[in-house]
Amino acid sequence: MPKKIDLELEITEEKIAAMLESAGKELEHHEALDFSGFNFEAIRQSIAEAKVSQYLPSREGKVPKLPETSESGEIVFDMGPASISIPASYAPYVRYVHEVFGTPSDEADVEFGVALKYFHTLRQWVGNLPGTLRDQIGDFLRNAGEVQDEMERRMESYADVMADDPNFEVVAHVPYMYAYLCRLMVDPGVPAEVKVDIAMGIVYFASPVDVLPEAFIDHPLAFADDACVALWVLKDLEGNVVTKETIEENWPGEAPLPASTEVWEKPLRELLGEDLVDAVNTYFALKRGRRTIGPR
Repeated sequence: MPKKIDLELEITEEKIAAMLESAGKELEHHEALDFSGFNFEAIRQSIAEAKVSQYLPSREGKVPKLPETSESGEIVFDMGPASISIPASYAPYVRYVHEVFGTPSDEADVEFGVALKYFHTLRQWVGNLPGTLRDQIGDFLRNAGEVQDEMERRMESYADVMADDPNFEVVAHVPYMYAYLCRLMVDPGVPAEVKVDIAMGIVYFASPVDVLPEAFIDHPLAFADDACVALWVLKDLEGNVVTKETIEENWPGEAPLPASTEVWEKPLRELLGEDLVDAVNTYFALKRGRRTIGPR
């Protein structure tokens, strides 16, 4: 368990503006991330077979039934005078979350209320998605301090759990990983092409769409998928892409970054399963290579 240290992000409007000026052209060639394209069937199977399953509540018992999909593929929650309509592209995610997470009990209506609140947040987020990654990352950096504070608060509350379970040694570094990505994003010494990957990692950390949704998991496990995404980004920084000096200047952890991301990735694969990690890596690799807006 790393020692708690100051994780001041030092992100200002001036730094964001300078980053958008230098890396904006590369970022605007990528669509904003909505995370609707994960292979949730592979992820579901991986969770069922890997160590992660022992940390999740049993889904045996009464689980509130989701509404059927409409002819257009939407899931519509009828709430009397109002309703929540989940777009068809997110229907697989909603069903995945509903079937895998939560604790069914005699108070199933309470559980379903939590789910509805989460799906409402998801619907609002989808409705407000900007067009490009350039537009998306600016707002996420402006709110990075709030995300960091909430992450630190939750991780501190899990300190005893993580201290007693070696499976979460890597997860304990997640706040440092997030701070590191944010600092690199506004560092003028980091190449613009690398900042596409960094931006995608930052957006995942703060979006309501999670492979392991924090809204349903009150356990450090909820941050294991964030660690997985951060390591995908860090792989691109290994070698000569980012200098040793830049790493040392921006990495906030008390202990140095490991010489290879494999040191951290191996225990994550054992915890989450090969298929889950591969599904995450594949999604981001495809998004990185898909410059769908503007000329190449």
